[in-house]
Amino acid sequence: MFQSPRIRSPRNATTARVRKVKVCKLDFPEDTAVECKYNSKIEDFMVNAREALDLKRKPTQLFDQNMNRITSMKNLPEEIIIYVSCAKLPVDESTQPLYKIRTPAPTRPTIVLPLVEQEVRTKPHAQNIAEHQAIAASPNTVRENMIDSLLSVYTTLSPEAKAQLPESDALTKLLNERQSYLFQDSLVAELISPTTDIHDDPNSQIMYNYIIEKVKGFKAEDFKFAITGPMQSGKTTALSMAATVFFLKAQIAHDLQKYLIVPINFLQHELEITDFNKILTFMAVPTFRALKIHRPDFAPYIPLLQQWFLSLTAVALPTFPPQISPNDSLLRSNLTALGTKIHKIWNTPSGLKDYVDICMKFPNEIAIIFGFQSAVAVYDHFEHCAAALLSSEQFSASEGMVSIPVSICKSLTSIPFIVASHQDDEFYKYFTCDYVNLSTLRIAEAPKAKIQLEDPVFTVKGDICLGCPAYISAYNKLCSNIQLMNDKSPGKAFAKIRTVADISRREDVREEVLRFLTMFDADDVNDDPDIVVNVLNGIQNTEYFAATVQ
Repeated sequence: MFQSPRIRSPRNATTARVRKVKVCKLDFPEDTAVECKYNSKIEDFMVNAREALDLKRKPTQLFDQNMNRITSMKNLPEEIIIYVSCAKLPVDESTQPLYKIRTPAPTRPTIVLPLVEQEVRTKPHAQNIAEHQAIAASPNTVRENMIDSLLSVYTTLSPEAKAQLPESDALTKLLNERQSYLFQDSLVAELISPTTDIHDDPNSQIMYNYIIEKVKGFKAEDFKFAITGPMQSGKTTALSMAATVFFLKAQIAHDLQKYLIVPINFLQHELEITDFNKILTFMAVPTFRALKIHRPDFAPYIPLLQQWFLSLTAVALPTFPPQISPNDSLLRSNLTALGTKIHKIWNTPSGLKDYVDICMKFPNEIAIIFGFQSAVAVYDHFEHCAAALLSSEQFSASEGMVSIPVSICKSLTSIPFIVASHQDDEFYKYFTCDYVNLSTLRIAEAPKAKIQLEDPVFTVKGDICLGCPAYISAYNKLCSNIQLMNDKSPGKAFAKIRTVADISRREDVREEVLRFLTMFDADDVNDDPDIVVNVLNGIQNTEYFAATVQ
């Protein structure tokens, strides 16, 4: 009979004791140590430690309390706390296999070649090195823009030196783009730019094509145009387009060194025209802004020169800045002579007329001194300079009045100009120069859409725009807003329900209609001026504004 081995086992036998040690994470020694099953093999013990500590990665190293690495699990104390680390083991580069590419190349005999005498090339000394260093180190130019500093140095080089530069073409392109940007910025600084976005408006292209067609064939010295039209008819937009066309033609023909284009908006300086202390300022600041565009090499000196000219209204003649063009004695003497003349006239009690004349001729005087053939006047809102100056304490001995338009026209007789003004009798009375008239009317076809007002009953036709692209754009926008107002309004079933959005849209359209009709004279809207007044009053007083586009 088979007997179980357990029967033969001793009755007092006990189970074997399993040894356990405490383990803890090396990165978090402050955590409470947990018990782990001991194993004499270090690999098996790491498996047990990973399960006990719930480690995400496989343990790689073991350390005791003194941070000594444990390499064997034998002869460990009973109360030891083992710290487990999952970091990668340090690699001993000396034990790594050496790749063939790292092996040193075999030694080869060194061949000593005989020395060949070469010609010593000395770098030629630039004649205007001092001027180049002054431009490059000027804080005014560098602080404003590094591009201006680069172009200032580039424009002072001779044509031979420019041709030897490997980046000559790139610098020339950069110069043209920078001048175009600064010119547009000078127009915007004087508010000679479209007041609305006309980028995607086809009527703006019609105006631009009209300007190009009218100025085509004129030489630069014969560029004498006067842009006229009723109020808000796009005169400023046409002026900016004409000035841009002249600038681009001069840039393509490399004539920017011949003509100094100076834009001035008399509406912006309306309060300064009749102020003796500021009449030179509003003529000098745009002039030096234009000088920076056409003469980048002179850009570092412009702030000092402008400050010196603006200080000529003092009692004592200020000293000419020695930093300005120290190597150009002729330029310094001409600038000093002009400043001395202005200062002398300013301190002459009977020199009111001479002072106004020389201030109005200031752009052309600066242009001639700097080697330009003449200045090109780009004047906007000429009707706002129709003022007269009376004698004051500064010019106590002057008699009579001095007309500013007469002085301006005298300065424009010998230079090219583009002038924009409101079409009225005052302009034709004061502007006595010979010019070619460019009208903003009768350029485009009239819109076919009609605006029908319900209260009061009145029809606005597209003929009211007089063929003006600016008026046509405003008329088309007004028609679009009226159509949108009707599309968004509640239907007939909810006619008595008026939402806040509907009321807001109708009030906005009402204001646009009033603003649009007030731009026109009575003859443009209807032969009877009383009808126009009644229509405007009816639109303003009606409780519920309604209109449709036919």
